[in-house]
Amino acid sequence: MRALAFLALLLIAAPALSQWTQAQWTQAAARETLAEVKASADEGLNPADYAPGALEAALASGDEAAIATAAEASWLALAKDYAAGHTPE
Repeated sequence: MRALAFLALLLIAAPALSQWTQAQWTQAAARETLAEVKASADEGLNPADYAPGALEAALASGDEAAIATAAEASWLALAKDYAAGHTPE
């Protein structure tokens, strides 16, 4: 159920790749994505698959481009697995 709520939130509030630039990722949105990455364990997923360390480092740096890149990568990977399921590699 948490996964569905996360997907709904992301569809409404997160940047769409075709409509937004990376600079529009806010620190708040990136922190929410990080929280959801960590909470993905509750859904049977492995948070490490969504690069929480890279997102934490980007947030700590304060570099907007780094935050946008890391948040987008984490968000896309997590949203994909919530939507389509996760297959171990």
